[in-house]
Amino acid sequence: VHEFGSPLNNIPQRSFLRSTIESGRQEYKSLFRKLTLKIIRNQITKSNALRLIGLQVQGDVQAKITDGIEPQLKSRDGTPLIDTGHLRQSITFQVDE
Repeated sequence: VHEFGSPLNNIPQRSFLRSTIESGRQEYKSLFRKLTLKIIRNQITKSNALRLIGLQVQGDVQAKITDGIEPQLKSRDGTPLIDTGHLRQSITFQVDE
């Protein structure tokens, strides 16, 4: 519900996944290009390159949650999506062969 909102329930979207990917799109493309060259030069494995990209995106999504997502929740003080920190800590990635 937070990612896409629920107009029927008067809940606005508070995207932390899509908005992070969109705002970091150019940075991720640049990182991907740099790592691709390293793969070609045998300086890094494909799996390690993908792990580095995953770590970057994971950290960016976690930072987005920490920094706060607009609009603020009207019924609560503090940062939306942070209560126990479980959601933020659960953000991870997986590299499949």
